[in-house]
Amino acid sequence: MHLTATTPPVPVLRLLGMLLALSTGLGVWLVAPTPVRAAAAAHYPAQAVGNDISFPQCGRDYPDDPAFGIVGVTGGRAFTGNPCFRSEFTWAHRAGSHASVYLNVNYARPEYQSFAAHALQGPAGGCEPSQNPCTAYNYGWNAAADAVSRARDAGAEPAMWWLDVETANYWADPPHLGLNALVIQAALDMLGSHGMSAGVYSINEMWARIPGRDYRPGVPVWYAETDPAAGNASAPHYCDPAYAFTGGAVWLVQWTDGVDHDYACRFAASPPAPVPGGCLLPQPPVCLALSLPSPLPHPRREP
Repeated sequence: MHLTATTPPVPVLRLLGMLLALSTGLGVWLVAPTPVRAAAAAHYPAQAVGNDISFPQCGRDYPDDPAFGIVGVTGGRAFTGNPCFRSEFTWAHRAGSHASVYLNVNYARPEYQSFAAHALQGPAGGCEPSQNPCTAYNYGWNAAADAVSRARDAGAEPAMWWLDVETANYWADPPHLGLNALVIQAALDMLGSHGMSAGVYSINEMWARIPGRDYRPGVPVWYAETDPAAGNASAPHYCDPAYAFTGGAVWLVQWTDGVDHDYACRFAASPPAPVPGGCLLPQPPVCLALSLPSPLPHPRREP
């Protein structure tokens, strides 16, 4: 997993707190999102360098002796699988720190098979078959539940879950970025409702184009260097709060030289624990019970 290199703009801090208005055009509101309970920083020893791998590394040698390992559960988009996840997670588990995982998240067009299969039913209830707040929330929740089910099927118990948020996947277009924010928030809510720690992998520019800069869920950030050729020498630069697009702290910085490397920032504090529950407003209020029975159901999956 790596992002296309771009030239970063001059950082501009936006101290707006939690997102209240998701989209003026939609007239949809979400109560201030609560951060997912975060893992301790000890999972990533400060200034250590680990690696992340996923389905592109199937059939190849895995990196040697990483300080920590992160493995993709999904196969590049929601509701797909990494066929090598079991062996790759074993590799990550053998590293010096607890193994972590990431899952790809995205929205879907109504004509996609995944939309009918995963957006129309969920914690937000039964939805009209169009892109709307109900389908957005169901889709994000069900995507996270599917990834958790895949990890559990492989016997994996990750210490940290990362949401991979990239423009390479499909998202709703402006002015409907609030729907994208709901997809992401629902995935965070699903993980948080089961006591799982979560953060977001992306960069400032992609975050601005997907949920919008004002959506700040307060979770940790895994940032991709926008000048990967600079490598480890410039990685600490991206630990700066200017790159903390979620309103949380930057925990990891990634660069690639054909292999993805991840630098652990200095970070000690943990965000507050979440208060379960959320409510979509206003017509009528749709209050979401952020819990699922245990064990998790197994959502339908695309071939």
